[in-house]
Amino acid sequence: MAAAIDGTRTIRGTADIDEGLAALVMADPRLGRVVDAAGPVPLRLSEPGFSGLASIIVSQMVSRAAPMRSGGGLWRRGR
Repeated sequence: MAAAIDGTRTIRGTADIDEGLAALVMADPRLGRVVDAAGPVPLRLSEPGFSGLASIIVSQMVSRAAPMRSGGGLWRRGR
């Protein structure tokens, strides 16, 4: 995972995800059980530029709207 000048990192492949997960587990070993139970983290890259950003925003809006359509039941149960 290549670090930028400001310290941020860009995920470009599954090796970057694995590296990040390993760092999280080293910071808090309890996360190891979560990582094992969850299985592989999928790589979901979006195309760069406006089209990719718009796709991400719409996906988030739809994802957030789903619990609202069901009367907010999922939201209330999650609190």
